[in-house]
Amino acid sequence: MRIKTRVIFVFLAAGLVFGQPRTEITEVERVDIGEPDPVPAILDRLSQLKLGPLSGAATKSMLAASVAGSQHFLRWHLEKLTGATTLTDNETDILVAHWASTGIDVAHTDVWLWDDPIGCSFLLPFPLEVMNDRPRLEKLLESLWVWYEPDPEPEPPDPDHPNRPVKPRPIRITDPRTRVFRLRLVSPPPEGLFGIGEAGGDPGFSTPRPGRGRPWVGFYRRNGQVWIAIRLGKPWMTIPDGMYEVAERFPPLAERVPEWSIDRLLSEYGRPLANDWMVGTTERDEIILAELLRKDLTVYQLWQLLDRPRASSTTSNVRHYEGGMVVRLVARAGKSKQFEAVLRDEIVKAKEKPTEVLGNMLASLRPVMDVDVSELAIECVGVHWYASSQAFRYLENRAHSISTYNALRERMVSKNLMEEKERVLSIIQKRLNQP
Repeated sequence: MRIKTRVIFVFLAAGLVFGQPRTEITEVERVDIGEPDPVPAILDRLSQLKLGPLSGAATKSMLAASVAGSQHFLRWHLEKLTGATTLTDNETDILVAHWASTGIDVAHTDVWLWDDPIGCSFLLPFPLEVMNDRPRLEKLLESLWVWYEPDPEPEPPDPDHPNRPVKPRPIRITDPRTRVFRLRLVSPPPEGLFGIGEAGGDPGFSTPRPGRGRPWVGFYRRNGQVWIAIRLGKPWMTIPDGMYEVAERFPPLAERVPEWSIDRLLSEYGRPLANDWMVGTTERDEIILAELLRKDLTVYQLWQLLDRPRASSTTSNVRHYEGGMVVRLVARAGKSKQFEAVLRDEIVKAKEKPTEVLGNMLASLRPVMDVDVSELAIECVGVHWYASSQAFRYLENRAHSISTYNALRERMVSKNLMEEKERVLSIIQKRLNQP
């Protein structure tokens, strides 16, 4: 996001958190999201869509999930659904819905939803005069957000009922409530983007890119109206299985692949889609690979899939996570023995760049009894904290030979791993001593 920041004036709304203004409106010279902006084209398409009643379990569950997720941030009541539809745009299934009202008196307007596999955009139209009435705009913004308020103090013990449980203060790991909303505006042009806003909140709430964590807000002038576009990400929402970062959603890809031939499944695995939003993800390939394993994928075919040419600039990172996915799916399919050579190779590659993926591989193989990778697990001890933990758990589940015991005993580890190493050695020794 690029913003030229010659500040002209700053307006502060009246709402306060700990004495600080929670809505900040700043006039700037220029705003620019710094990447292709799909919103103007979406706004132009809305009036052309034919809406109807919801049909299909996937459509209904996705709509319910997006609405429920939005209510973590926005204090509206989307109850008067007037219609919905699905469409395919650049090989990606989109869900569109419309409500007659936000259910908020101050921000009274209709609401559109444009839902894609990685996020959802809520689009709210307002008359142009809203932008010329600054107090009205401030009240509108104040009415939208679920604002942060300090949690109440824990209930004190009741001396008359000493055995009654005391309600503790809630623990919030990532709090979605908004602490401050910052909006940067330029004078509205005849058409297009003229404002960018961000709902700031808990510092621990991840924002890997605009629209994937905290809400991102754009102000647009289109066809004589002001549109407020609120973009919410999905990584933290409760999304139905197979609907996040998968282009085919209505019907879900998992319901389509059983009808595909082996050849089509092989050609679809790893295929770049026309829409590049999902570049660098493995969710789509996971569904396809699971179906290939059900249809008797051969070892040679799996090698070919993993060694295929890759065009993405994120090749190294994608290949790393793909290895963890392959080990997990093969183990789950009960075909570890058939693909043992592939599994071993993936562990060796993951050990070259040890992350949680390496530990996840060993965790996936722990219940698998027809393949033993104990010697690789020993090599993973000490290379990464999580991989070390999972390596010890793997080793204590196995009946070992003297050579394996000696290899672990001779493995050099840091002081903080020594106690766990001795514990596992003791378990192995007891098993070796059993008649």
